[in-house]
Amino acid sequence: MSAWPTLSAYAARGGQALMRTFPRLRTIALDQGVKGELRVRELRVVAGEPSTETIHQEHGVRLKVDPAQEYFNPRLANERMRIASLVRPGEKVVDMFAGVGPYSIMIAKHAQPAIVYAMDLNHDAVRHMIENVQLNKVTTVVPLEGDAVELLSGIACADRIIMNLPHSAREYFADALVKLNMGGTIHLYVICERGDIDRIALDLAVEARGMGMRIGLDRIDELKTYSPSMSVFALDIRLLEWC
Repeated sequence: MSAWPTLSAYAARGGQALMRTFPRLRTIALDQGVKGELRVRELRVVAGEPSTETIHQEHGVRLKVDPAQEYFNPRLANERMRIASLVRPGEKVVDMFAGVGPYSIMIAKHAQPAIVYAMDLNHDAVRHMIENVQLNKVTTVVPLEGDAVELLSGIACADRIIMNLPHSAREYFADALVKLNMGGTIHLYVICERGDIDRIALDLAVEARGMGMRIGLDRIDELKTYSPSMSVFALDIRLLEWC
């Protein structure tokens, strides 16, 4: 029998003890995991104020986020800054699964893109993204609510496409590739068994070839552990030529 129900019963006491120990804490919540298509974290407030909205800061960017309403990963701050450092002046960027806008706003803040189309299906995430655009005083981010594949069809080709949806972004690779300018880059994030990443990279090259394109893999990076045998990987994929 799992000990979890027993531990859960003491959550309120534990939360109150934490607040006494760390007086600056405003809210303590029990994390019950990420669930659903929108990757929303199920949180149960056990002490403090009922609101789970907060302000996250990274690399000079301030982000209003509510982890109970939208997905957000603070551990990717350095990865977001890395992507921003790659963006050249005048680039057209698409952030297909933008959430509250951490990649898009980081790029607008630290680079000089012509425009960043920031898309998400989650209404609450887009609402916070609009607030974050204003909070950070960036002018090149265009928040768009809806299905990323449908939204892609209505915009011009991009120089850089970010696909930060690790569980399923791989499924939309072809949709992104056809909207990429020659020489452009896709930043694709995947969760997989560590031994499978080279096969996934090869499969992407084969899929591209079947579409009449040749791609190059500029970088594969293991970002963080997901489980004992799986990790989150970042792949930088460049469109080299039409075959």
